[in-house]
Amino acid sequence: MERVVQLGAEKEDRELKSFKLEVDVDEKYHPKIIGRRGALITQIRKKHDVNVQFPEKGSDNQGQISIIGYQANTEACRDEILGIIKEYEDMYTEEVKVDSRIHPRIIGSKGRGINKLMEEYQVDVRFPRSSDPDPNMVTISGAEDNVLDCKDYLLNLEEEFLQDFVDQEYLRQLERPTGASKGDAPREKRGPPTAGFVVKNAPWDAAAPNTESQEEFPSFGAVVAPKGRSWGPIRK
Repeated sequence: MERVVQLGAEKEDRELKSFKLEVDVDEKYHPKIIGRRGALITQIRKKHDVNVQFPEKGSDNQGQISIIGYQANTEACRDEILGIIKEYEDMYTEEVKVDSRIHPRIIGSKGRGINKLMEEYQVDVRFPRSSDPDPNMVTISGAEDNVLDCKDYLLNLEEEFLQDFVDQEYLRQLERPTGASKGDAPREKRGPPTAGFVVKNAPWDAAAPNTESQEEFPSFGAVVAPKGRSWGPIRK
């Protein structure tokens, strides 16, 4: 009977802990809730003893987050998540166009460059996704002064990188072969190549002599070597 009571209590506890609360959060804030390498969401889960599930790619509602646990715990977790979002919404946000060709150089290897930038200016920098209409638009959020300072830094960085890009392109143009320059016409339009310097009536152009011709090679009779000695000079 004690075991039956225990199993019943465990079953009831599992049901209580299976309470599911859903909250709609703009998907652009999901990375902020997850944190770097999942550190923030892991902390929230442990703090409230809940399981937080984000929507899978391709699901109907990309903004819906599910919180599973005791009802009181899920509600506390929801309030904390909404509080984090409100902080971001209250931040000063500004969009700035930065040439998309230099985005990888700003982000750096494994995100080291952008992480250092955000820590230095105490701002959040978000780059456009492939589905966004403008691939050059970068969003900066944070305290207003910090955002403006970061914006100036990015624009100066863009100018330096683009100047390097122009210089490199100019050097490539100089290194390109003359025949491959943009001003040259395609080979099929330039006509056949010229023959260059040509030697005429050279000895090697004459026909080979006819060895059977009596005029070119007259017969002088056969030369027979004397008997009793081999070819070579006569020794006295």
